[in-house]
Amino acid sequence: MSRKPTDSSGISFTALYTGAVWHRYGLSDNILATEQGRWLYHLMTPFESASKAIIGGNIRTFLLQRHLIMDHLIDQAIHDTGTTQVLEIACGMSPRGLRLRQQHPLVHMVEADLPDMAGRKAMRLLAAGRLAKVMAQRPGSLYLTESYYRPRQPLLNGTLKALGALLGTATRSQVSFHFQTDDEAQRHFLACGFDSATVHDPRAWYGTLPIPESRGEPMVRVIACSS
Repeated sequence: MSRKPTDSSGISFTALYTGAVWHRYGLSDNILATEQGRWLYHLMTPFESASKAIIGGNIRTFLLQRHLIMDHLIDQAIHDTGTTQVLEIACGMSPRGLRLRQQHPLVHMVEADLPDMAGRKAMRLLAAGRLAKVMAQRPGSLYLTESYYRPRQPLLNGTLKALGALLGTATRSQVSFHFQTDDEAQRHFLACGFDSATVHDPRAWYGTLPIPESRGEPMVRVIACSS
């Protein structure tokens, strides 16, 4: 029996929530704020508060950590290696393009987000090694992405799996946590054809970047890959 292809269009509410978090913490522009995003922000507040109390961090913490680390690494690439073009895949309501153009008017900023496809297409290109091959043709290219880790604590891991399945059902898409260790993440991206893959733990940026701190180990990592 053939399985119907997963429709990822329903996941758009996560982009609205992420955009609301960025706006709430002063990282976004008013023109990117949406009423739906504000509603989702208030709806999620009890769950976010509980997560903060139990594990010392929550989705908002991890969103801010990865967003600010990525911004720093992009700015570093522009200043240190002369990067002149930035491609943001599945950008959603990200304010990065607006801020980059304000800070670096000569940088060519490309935002890509095709309905139903953007995130899935990016991961397919990555898995096939095609993205690494394209980057190899443009020396100095840098690919930045984030990954949310599977918790080592069995109860929390099981809870997140259940929540991921619930979210996947609600949004008609696949929600998964890919790795559990930095070595596992690095091996995966090297196997995708990249020459190097650096895993950035938010804890390494505490005191350097204005990012919120988790009480325990952050569940998010930013991975920087080059060919």
